[in-house]
This record gives sequence, structure tokens and C-alpha cells, in this order.
Amino acid sequence: MDPRTIKKIGKLKQKVRTDIKLGHWNRFNYHETVGDDLEKFKPDFIRRVHVDDISQKEFIESYEKPRRPCMLKGICEKWPAWKRWLPENFQSVYKDVKFKCGEDDEGYAVRIKLKYFMEYMRNQKDDSPVYLFESSFDDRKFTKDLLLDYNVPKFFRENIFNLLNDKIRPPYRWFLIGPKYSGTTVHLDPLSTNAWNALLYGRKRWVLFSPNTPRHVVKGIRYFRKGDDDEAVPYFHKILPKIRRDNELRENVEMFEFIQYPGEIIFVPHGWWHAVVNLDDTVAVTQNYGSYVNFENVWRKVRRGRKRLAVKLLQKFRKHCPRYADLAESLNREDNYEMYDKAKHSKKRKRRKEAENNTTTSSSSDTSSSPSSSDIDDGLICNASHVQFPERIPGFKPVKLSMNKFTKAPKDERGKISNVFVDDSGNPRELHNNKFRSY
Repeated sequence: MDPRTIKKIGKLKQKVRTDIKLGHWNRFNYHETVGDDLEKFKPDFIRRVHVDDISQKEFIESYEKPRRPCMLKGICEKWPAWKRWLPENFQSVYKDVKFKCGEDDEGYAVRIKLKYFMEYMRNQKDDSPVYLFESSFDDRKFTKDLLLDYNVPKFFRENIFNLLNDKIRPPYRWFLIGPKYSGTTVHLDPLSTNAWNALLYGRKRWVLFSPNTPRHVVKGIRYFRKGDDDEAVPYFHKILPKIRRDNELRENVEMFEFIQYPGEIIFVPHGWWHAVVNLDDTVAVTQNYGSYVNFENVWRKVRRGRKRLAVKLLQKFRKHCPRYADLAESLNREDNYEMYDKAKHSKKRKRRKEAENNTTTSSSSDTSSSPSSSDIDDGLICNASHVQFPERIPGFKPVKLSMNKFTKAPKDERGKISNVFVDDSGNPRELHNNKFRSY
């Protein structure tokens, strides 16, 4: 690679993966040790359906309602993206445009010019290569034209989140360029949404597990050893064969392993665990959506995990889509669920803060003076204003903590967030006013 590209990619790696030293990105040498072994497996049968052979109603009855994955054909070839998104064509148009390739530890997007990323993709030998996944291409001046290169297939156009503006809408659309051997480990899509993934270039290997498959089986935790690499390639190469071997006869485990080829669109129903590894350099676009068919699951997830968003959605339902509003309110009554109320929440938060202040005042009276800045370990100071910590329990036994690399919030040995801990010298300390002090 060009020295300038090497420098740019090095800075990118240091930002998006602080857990990997710059010289360790290919320490397992998967390109040599794994080679073509990722392609040596017996694919499971997954139904492939041509768009001309199925109606929207038939798709809903055969796949969306029963939550059965399938592969759709005959769609991508009609898109402008079929030719425009070929790597050489795409680079000629967007070479000086910056695309997102990850986030730093503070959650900010890290971007790089496409010309540097494409040179990296052609030459990289990394164990887990950097992945280009742009979620806001429709909002940015030089990339919004990508929306004109494809159309959402007719089967996926109903989306309850279309009622929200882009400022409050959860991320749902991604443009993807994945170098060979990049991928994702097994996971569930957020908010019980369905997903579709259209592949324009290259090949992807997928594995899907049915919704009732136990989490510990899907993750294959029992097969990991100390020092093992938790990335897509070792999951497919080492862990997945063991999961299949030991769970093939279990009634509640259903697995699909298969290859997705250019021009195919995979439908992944909500609740299906899935992982993917790129067998070649790939170009794809993917979207998540919530329809009337899976509304119950989506609504229960949204109101529990995104309370304010649920309030906004219900307001939009009442104004623009009464049938959604009726169903949401019916589910609330059925579950005896009370929607988030900002005024009530503010009162509760105020009472909780007053109680915390009283506790802090009584505990600080036991000390003659507050610790000086030199008493505070600079390496453990963090801005935790976005984290809600539990009230300190009298008699709580402090435990040694480690720092969480993403939130910079303290966690105990069980992975629980706490505000009381023991430092390296054995001294009890606590989090107070977003800083750690002696306790």
C-alpha cells in the first residue's frame, strides 16, 4: 500500500479498535491458516424465490407471518446500483468522499476517504478487517444520491418507523463495503425488527438460528478458550462446527448455513440469531423495518427500551395511522403498561436526587476534608453524567472494579455497574459528582 494510505489506515484502526495493538491486526494470520476452509461446509437448504413468482400477500403468509427466512432473486439486477456499485465504478465517483468505518470509544463516527479504504481492502491481510458501514448516507451531501441507486423491495415497504423524522428515528439503513474475512459475530437485530440484506458484489456466508435457540448455544461460550479471538472468522471456522455437532439432535435448535450470492436478497425475520462472514470483498445495502405483522413484538421492545421514542410514535400513530394506535393501546391495556410521562419522571428523579444528596451529606460528615486532586487516580476519572448509578446500600461490601472501555463507567467483577469499588491499593472509593474519591 501507498505510505500515505498505510498512515491513514493506521490512525483509523487506532480509533475504532483501541483493544487491538497496531501490530496485532494479523497476529492469527487467518488468511494463511484458514485459507479457503470457510467455503468447505455443507450448505443447508434455504428457499430461494424469484420476485416474479410470489406476490406481496403470498410473501407475508409464507415467510413474514411464520417468521421463515428466505432468499429473494430477480430484484437487484434491475437497480442502477447493480453496475454503479461495482468497486471500480463506485470508487471512480466517490473516491474523495469520506465514509464511516466505525466509532471511537466516545461513540463518535470515524470516517476515511473511500480511495484509502479501497486500497486497504485490496491489500489487507487482517484477521478482522475494518468494515465500511455508512448509516447516514441519505443525510450527507455527497452520498445522498445512493438512495437513487436502489428501491426498497415491495415486500418491505411498510415500516412503522417511517412516521418519525430522521433526527429521532433509530438507525435502520446501512451501505456496506466489507473486505474479505470481515463480518459480524452472532447477534439479534434491535427492537425485534425484521431485516433484509441485498448483496450487489461478492459472496457472504451466513448462519441463522431459530428464535427459540438458547443464547448460550448460539454464542458457543463453552467452546471458547483463554486467548481465543472473538471475531467472525474463528466463530465460523472453529465454534460453529462444534455447535452443530453437539446440538444437531436438539428439538429446539434449528440452524441454516448457506452462501449468499450477488443479486440475492436475504430476509431475516425478527428474533432469528444470525452471523455473517464475507468470503470475498463485498458491497451490500441492508435495512431493518417493523411492519403490522410484527408490530406487537416491536412495540413491546420500543416502549420498554426507548420510552420517549414510544411516546413520539404513539402520537404519530394517533395522527396518521389509527390502526397502529389502536393496536398499541390495546397491547398497553393487555400488559397493564403505563406510558412514559415526562412530568412524573421528573418528580421521581427529583426525589431520588434529594435522597442521594442526603446520603452524600451524611457520609461526608464522617470525613474531616474532601480528598485533594492528587488523591484521585487520573486514570479512573470519567464523565459519567449519562450513567444512572444505584444508590449506595449501607453495609455494601466494595469489590475491585475494572473500567468499561466504551462508557468509561466502573463495573464490578460480575459486570454490574456500581459506584463503590476498591482501588489497586485496597482503599475503598466511590463515584461522586462524576469523579472518583476516597470512601
